Amino acid sequence: QHYFIQSNLRMSDGNRQTPSTTTEYGSISAPDNAPSEHDVTMTTNDTASLVPPRDLSSSSTQDLNEVYQHMGWGLSQYLYWAATALISYSDYAELTILSVALPSIRCEWQLSTLFETAITMSVFVSYAIFAVVFGRISDIHGRKVVLTSSALVLIVSAGVSAGAPNKWVFLGGRIVTGACIGINLSTVCCYATEFAESSLRLVGLGIFVVSNMAGYIAVNALALAFLHIVGWRWFIVIASLPILPALVLLIYLPESPRYLCVSGKQEQAHKTLRFMARLNGAQLPDTLNLVCQVDTQDLGSYKTLFSKQFRNSTICLAVMYFMDIFLEFGLIIFLP
Repeated sequence: QHYFIQSNLRMSDGNRQTPSTTTEYGSISAPDNAPSEHDVTMTTNDTASLVPPRDLSSSSTQDLNEVYQHMGWGLSQYLYWAATALISYSDYAELTILSVALPSIRCEWQLSTLFETAITMSVFVSYAIFAVVFGRISDIHGRKVVLTSSALVLIVSAGVSAGAPNKWVFLGGRIVTGACIGINLSTVCCYATEFAESSLRLVGLGIFVVSNMAGYIAVNALALAFLHIVGWRWFIVIASLPILPALVLLIYLPESPRYLCVSGKQEQAHKTLRFMARLNGAQLPDTLNLVCQVDTQDLGSYKTLFSKQFRNSTICLAVMYFMDIFLEFGLIIFLP
């Protein structure tokens, strides 16, 4: 940061003059009538870093970022991000299971190449369809209800896959698993960024990405250590266990306050913020009046994505994401 020192010189009669000198770096020589340290104002290109958070009790309205700054970074964010990490880990673990367990399944049921391809494609086709559909549903009905329901179904589908008596039941279990993964990943990307002030949102996305890679690594490590001992059925059970604490956290934690705020559910947002403040050891003012840009009509609107304002960005991001996923799954999962 480059600091600018503005020297405000005073006349002998007490009237303030226009600042006489402004320098960006280097040393300056103070004139004989230089002001005291209380007359020197320091600013930076990032003014938010020097300006203390506004006192919430002194204002009739509050921005959500100001409330997050007031309550600080603590246990509430850790719990929400722990749920994010466990969901992300479980989703990518379930995707990786096929690449390490399919050879054992092929031997047990004498699978043809065509049926193996059908199993793999079914996971990703259902993943794609449900990701598109439930991206809108999570914007309309909320992150908590969508993620909680999907986590519960994912537990059931993992159990069905592990206990499948034949290849057709296993195929059905994997189709449902792929649907749950699509629902989770389309929702948790937003969910990870909604529990802290704007400057800390990348922390949530970083946790999401690191947890994805942790799922890849853990499943392969578990396969190396246990697959030949416990068999592919118990291997699926063991690899799917982290979704259980994720479900507990999702049931315990309230809905995302940012989602509630932009959805016009101010009272519920206030309750969630007070819950988070208590976990962080902070206290919010008795009266909260959040100022949010409420637009319930366009929540989850696909038409908005392809409107003139967002069309180019939507297409560019879609192409980038397609190439990323093509390389990621092609090289990491299918190539071995």
